[in-house]
Amino acid sequence: MAEIATNGQHEIPSAVAKNVIKSDALEMYGNREAEKFPFLGKNRRDAKMRRPEDANYDPKTLFLPLEFLKGLSCGQRQWWEFKSKHMDKVIFFKMCKFYELFEMDAHVGVKELDLQYMKLTCC
Repeated sequence: MAEIATNGQHEIPSAVAKNVIKSDALEMYGNREAEKFPFLGKNRRDAKMRRPEDANYDPKTLFLPLEFLKGLSCGQRQWWEFKSKHMDKVIFFKMCKFYELFEMDAHVGVKELDLQYMKLTCC
């Protein structure tokens, strides 16, 4: 028998409720990404500074603005520099004894692997 959640008016199967929560979280993190990482949106360029409309554009790479890199911690910088060369892959980044997913890779983990975000508030 399926678990049931309630929204105050109607009973909702728990699988549906979980998907709604995930959807809300994905939207929140998607909005955060758009604000925090404008270079991922309409100004996106590959590692050789080519725009998506360029015939030689490489979607597997990403140009990272120097101003952005300067504001990162050593670990964040290491992740972003590696990720910018492997945008078509999900990176499990080892931190001490654990592997973690960051930024867009975390969204993939939530959506495809049924993982949960560590927290629902962002800085």
